[in-house]
Amino acid sequence: MAVETHVGRMDQLQPLVDKVVAEFGKIDILVNNGGTSVASPAMEYSEKAWDSVMNLNLKGLFFLSQAVARVMKENGGGNIINVASISAFKPEIPTCAYSISKAGVVMATQCMAIEWAQHNIRVNAIAPGPIDTHLFNAKYAILPDEEAKQQLAGIATRVPLSRIGQPNEIADAMVFLASNASSYLTGQTITIDGGITLR
Repeated sequence: MAVETHVGRMDQLQPLVDKVVAEFGKIDILVNNGGTSVASPAMEYSEKAWDSVMNLNLKGLFFLSQAVARVMKENGGGNIINVASISAFKPEIPTCAYSISKAGVVMATQCMAIEWAQHNIRVNAIAPGPIDTHLFNAKYAILPDEEAKQQLAGIATRVPLSRIGQPNEIADAMVFLASNASSYLTGQTITIDGGITLR
């Protein structure tokens, strides 16, 4: 069931949760995968751009998790999976607000995991590296085709596994975190980046 929702708008979060519970009776798994980025040097970053990034990447994630956790608590537990980024550990310039928001996601994951463990709610995060997604490719879409290909190829050469990751490789990790195979794992951030952060 698809429910159109802007996760960065607080007034839309509870109606989303209510519709899901009305349809399915409970919520077992939440994947916080909404995200945005605005490129601008830090000295020129506008408040509007800052709020856009923070509201969607961090504030919305926290308060949607809160609303869902209340449902999970009443139904014996569940799993929350947050999507962070390797930018949480190494600043991405000129999108520093994105890096700051994703560092916040890592800490939010840890805080929620500690507080909600007593309710059998596990909270973990995934920190993707270069993955072939719309958000990742958006910064290259404005370039001429040949230049975009060269830049993407340059990124791939810096990845020890010598390629850009695919979305299914993130989804597979999400399935692991959502399953009982990870039943003793909470508060962790799994980096999936082909080894690029090692460099």
